[in-house]
Amino acid sequence: MRKNSTPESERSRFGVAAGCLGIALLTVVLLRLHYDGVARTVASSERFQVKPGNVKWNAPPAPIRPHADEDLWRRFSGFRPRSAFDEDLVSAVGTRLRASPWVWRVDSIEKVFPNEVRAKVQWRRPAVFVYDGAYQLVSEDGVRLPVTRTTLGKDYVGIIGVAGCTPPVGCPWTDEAVEGAVKLVARLKGSAAIRKLGLAAVDVSNYLGRREPCASEVVLFTRSNVRVMWGQLYPSPSEPSVESKLTRLQSLATKQGISEVDLRLAEPAGGSL
Repeated sequence: MRKNSTPESERSRFGVAAGCLGIALLTVVLLRLHYDGVARTVASSERFQVKPGNVKWNAPPAPIRPHADEDLWRRFSGFRPRSAFDEDLVSAVGTRLRASPWVWRVDSIEKVFPNEVRAKVQWRRPAVFVYDGAYQLVSEDGVRLPVTRTTLGKDYVGIIGVAGCTPPVGCPWTDEAVEGAVKLVARLKGSAAIRKLGLAAVDVSNYLGRREPCASEVVLFTRSNVRVMWGQLYPSPSEPSVESKLTRLQSLATKQGISEVDLRLAEPAGGSL
């Protein structure tokens, strides 16, 4: 027969269970404290400290490499060493990278233990220069870069007749004609006719007819002294397509004695044509 439990035995069993649970909880707490202590010790170890020199990035393209690298080294010179286990490490590195006018986009940032961070970025490259008394280099997305054409010692197509003030380094030009001209230059560089004539400058002073409503919005100046009335900066149904303009220009590139061409019309006109 099963013996009936007495109140004393029930209290005894409860006490044993409570004691075991208390010991288990105490063990967990002690293990956690031990783990936290070890983790803090490891995290603060010199071996896991990410210092400015431990932040790496992919090499910038040759023309801008010394300038872009110098800019980033300067930005990371004040970088406070952080543990590789720091949850904010990647964010802190990304903030400094994105602050550089040479960095267009940050593709990835990864920790490489024990103490490195490696980033992959897309670089801004000079596309044209805007003349404002100096030859300010402008990137493919219309942002003013920290160096001038003279600094790089390379020849770039110029954008002249730009309205508004020169923006701070790392900011886009306020005149939207700059962005349109940068895109136009990129398109024209693939043209055999432009390569033969040699594009020197794009004049946007009459963008949206702000100077003369009936004159060409854009005028191209070539190194072979041919002045090209391109027409509107952006494609318009009232003018021939970009492809048609380039085809007609190609047919004229080999002719002698041409000083001026108007591509706004259905047939080239102007100058000696």
